[in-house]
Amino acid sequence: MNPGTLMRTAAAALAAWAAAGVFGGGPAACASDAAARAASAAAGPPTLCFPIDIGDARSLPWTNDGPDPAYDAPVRLVDDVLALLKSDADPLVRMETLRRATFYAYGLGAPPCAPAVAQALRLALAERALDAEAAGVGVAAAWLDAAWAEACRGDLREAPALRPYAWLTRARVALGREDAAYEFAAAVLTHHARALGREALEPKHAGHVRRAAQLAADGSQVAKNLLARFGSAQTDLRKLREG
Repeated sequence: MNPGTLMRTAAAALAAWAAAGVFGGGPAACASDAAARAASAAAGPPTLCFPIDIGDARSLPWTNDGPDPAYDAPVRLVDDVLALLKSDADPLVRMETLRRATFYAYGLGAPPCAPAVAQALRLALAERALDAEAAGVGVAAAWLDAAWAEACRGDLREAPALRPYAWLTRARVALGREDAAYEFAAAVLTHHARALGREALEPKHAGHVRRAAQLAADGSQVAKNLLARFGSAQTDLRKLREG
């Protein structure tokens, strides 16, 4: 699918999810942090419709209603994303930055970008992953970035997340140790797997949630996101750890 067709398909995909009742409203509602949090228990595009809590960390410009209309995404997006990914090693910040970038790149409730912008960003992330692999430096972070961006793009198309999951698995292996944030990322990619046509990933979901909770420190940013995404009023981190 060429970038122009993908951009037209993106809004249609989100509109279809809205019509099916998987979240309230169209693309603007999905982009809105308040609406997304309210819909966190509903099945929907897991990488896009539920913002990641990064506290006060720096990321792309954003508002409570979604993309910042004052942000010059057509000119700045690719350079800003790459600079943020280079400067911040925190996986959650990287994931939220790429979630926001997807809305900007594909024109969902934001100043429209030319199709070439989305294509340039996708190619830049792929190049970074391949270069990191060749150099043996920064491999885990680069594959996490590529996996998350591809998963966001796939969610716009209702496409299987098998390739992003494989890339994320490469990131987890390259890290050389277990990490709560990487397990959280895997839990998100396998969330609502059957509803989104990703049956092969569904059996993995509970294990990723449980392991992320076991690795996350009480009160940490990962713990907050785990409870916001997979918890309930009756659920605490201990219950997630027990599975």
